[in-house]
Amino acid sequence: MCIRDRHTIEQRDLQIDLAKLQVEEANNNLQLQILSAYMQALLAEEQLKVLQNQSTLTKEQRTRMNKLVEAGVRAPSDLLDLDAQIARDDINLVNAENNINAAYLTIAQILDYYKPIRIVQPNIDGALSQNDVESVSPDKVYDEALRTQPQFKVRDLQTQIAEKGHD
Repeated sequence: MCIRDRHTIEQRDLQIDLAKLQVEEANNNLQLQILSAYMQALLAEEQLKVLQNQSTLTKEQRTRMNKLVEAGVRAPSDLLDLDAQIARDDINLVNAENNINAAYLTIAQILDYYKPIRIVQPNIDGALSQNDVESVSPDKVYDEALRTQPQFKVRDLQTQIAEKGHD
């Protein structure tokens, strides 16, 4: 077997390895899309809870202010300010609900699953402490990514294939 044939065979073997890594890379990308959409839905639901609490507080403040206005302690214009805040809170609530719907739609599109779904919020109490997070250096994370993530291996293989093609 001549050197050229051997290089061609080696190049084909590398191309097979490359194809396998590209499948793994596509799988990782899909997992990241799903995770990102899941996190977006969790965030949207948390934001809605915060806005609901804010709306409740604003309405309670409006009730207290109304009593102060009736007692003559505060000006009626203060009620108008709170009415405007209640209207803004209502708009924010509608926007938050729309964000939740958009997040669920994104999940449905990624999964190609269009039946109603609800996300269950995980219990993460005690999952990671601040010390656990701080103990991992950025360099360590980067090195681990270089070692394990297929997109980095793909680039190396593409270089090797190109070199075999020029030998």
